[in-house]
Amino acid sequence: MVRSAGAVLYRQEAGARRYILVQEYNGDTGFPKGHIEQGETAEQTALREIWEETGVHATLVGPKRFQVEYTLHNGSRKQVAYFIASCTEEIRQTGEVRRALCLSYEQALARLTYPSYKAILEEAHRYLDAQAEASRPGAAEQTEAALAGGRR
Repeated sequence: MVRSAGAVLYRQEAGARRYILVQEYNGDTGFPKGHIEQGETAEQTALREIWEETGVHATLVGPKRFQVEYTLHNGSRKQVAYFIASCTEEIRQTGEVRRALCLSYEQALARLTYPSYKAILEEAHRYLDAQAEASRPGAAEQTEAALAGGRR
């Protein structure tokens, strides 16, 4: 079993969430990811790979984790753990990948190569929207009021 880790990476630009994807030299477009090295956790690998492929320092966001498993061309199995990560820096082209892209949600969804990547982005986007809504000023009070109203 080959084990890798990566992340759905995003940054805020002018109040909008933008997703950072990487285009591999084989033409596939996905999330920054790579092999877990000896003594490394999946989380450490995700952050290292983000740095190596996009040139940004990132922070993992929340406990959300996605697991994907598939068969490689040579017949061996690959398992990838994806996290959600944020950054504030501009991406840099590093040479590890063909290029890094900073895209809107709709653009990112259209560019991803595999259906499993699209499903991960959709779920991560919903998760981040829910987190943003929950942290909005007054959200807790509105939830309490709605719950209280339902008890009458």
